[in-house]
Amino acid sequence: MFRKNINWNICCLFFIFPALMLGQELTLEDCIEIALKKNPSLHRNELQYKRARIEKQEAWHNLLPGIEGGIGHSWNQGKSIDPTTNQFIEQTISSGNASLSTGMYIFNGFKAFHDIRKKAAVEMSVQLEYDAEKEKLILDVIEAYITVLTTDDLLLQAKKQFVLTEEQFVLTENLHEEGNIDPGDYYDIKGEYNENKNAVLIAKQNLYHSRTRLANLLSLSEEELPQLQNFPILIDNITTTPSEIFEAAKQRSSFALWDWKIEEAKQNIKVARSAYYPSLSVSAGMNTRYSNSNELNFWEQNKNNLGKYVSLNLHLPIFNGFQIRNSIKKAKIDLEDIQWQKEISENNLRESTFKAVFDLKTAQESLENIQEQEVNYRESYRIAQVKFELGTSNSVVYLSAKNKWEDSKNQLVIKQYEWVLQKFINNYYLGILNF
Repeated sequence: MFRKNINWNICCLFFIFPALMLGQELTLEDCIEIALKKNPSLHRNELQYKRARIEKQEAWHNLLPGIEGGIGHSWNQGKSIDPTTNQFIEQTISSGNASLSTGMYIFNGFKAFHDIRKKAAVEMSVQLEYDAEKEKLILDVIEAYITVLTTDDLLLQAKKQFVLTEEQFVLTENLHEEGNIDPGDYYDIKGEYNENKNAVLIAKQNLYHSRTRLANLLSLSEEELPQLQNFPILIDNITTTPSEIFEAAKQRSSFALWDWKIEEAKQNIKVARSAYYPSLSVSAGMNTRYSNSNELNFWEQNKNNLGKYVSLNLHLPIFNGFQIRNSIKKAKIDLEDIQWQKEISENNLRESTFKAVFDLKTAQESLENIQEQEVNYRESYRIAQVKFELGTSNSVVYLSAKNKWEDSKNQLVIKQYEWVLQKFINNYYLGILNF
């Protein structure tokens, strides 16, 4: 059995996660699929939904009558009562009894009805909470994925910068040995070489940290996480207004669940108020008994001693120390609290959506500006390099131009992926983030 389980798990991994088994590049869709299948936090939220569904079924089952049966047997010595004759006898007897009973509420102030509606609202709100957690997990994976791509590109930039500086350092070192360069310029270039070398190490560290975070969302170790597949960055025009995104975001699970929480609170008030009403229940049953002191056999005794009953039970609440009134008051406070929570959530959602649109526009404008800046700094560096190699300039001017160009290239990488992330966030609020 254990061997079969292992083989089945291996087959599941092979078909579900082919990129992991074959060492291929993972796409963003692959990462999201793995996270949705393996993330333990999401599975815990799914358990909450299953529990709520069972509780709703229990509320329906409470409408059904309850049936109970019982069997007892006893031995008595000395003076005792024969259960079949109710007469005192003084001998050792063996006796027993059996019973079967049922009962159900005919009316209980509609408590069961309101409890069903309450549990149904709970089920819907928990399901939406689960959907919201799933959407949040997808956004977290997207952010982590883009962060890995960003740090990976920044590492590549750092390596290119280091190679460029290394080439200049080798040239400068030869000139320094020949005495054909100012010592200050030589040590400036050497310091830049050490700084770029350290920048590569920092970039590697940042990449490792970002890969670790993504791997954690996928329930993997960093070593198990394959390389990620990049995607083209296509800048398009922004046509959606903040108000449109806000209205669309209000349909998302993370906000829609508040309506069901309010419905749950309203039904909870009705459940508490139902305790004011009288309740009427019906019960019925049968029982029988036997004893070895009786001359009749076992079956004849059970038949002769068979008793049946049917009863109606009316319960009238008269006074219970204001418990019902206080329960209703607390339920109303819970409803008001949830309504305020919904308003707070709506304000936060409005802030987030308006900010998302503004950040996307800012990222696009900034990206266009940095693209032009990178072109200008690249030309400035080319001119500074030519002058420095001809000996008509110094290391300060050269390194200043070089660092500005390199920084603009790094900012270009960061802004490109920042725009992509903001685009994903806007699409999420619009409800078109589908995987």
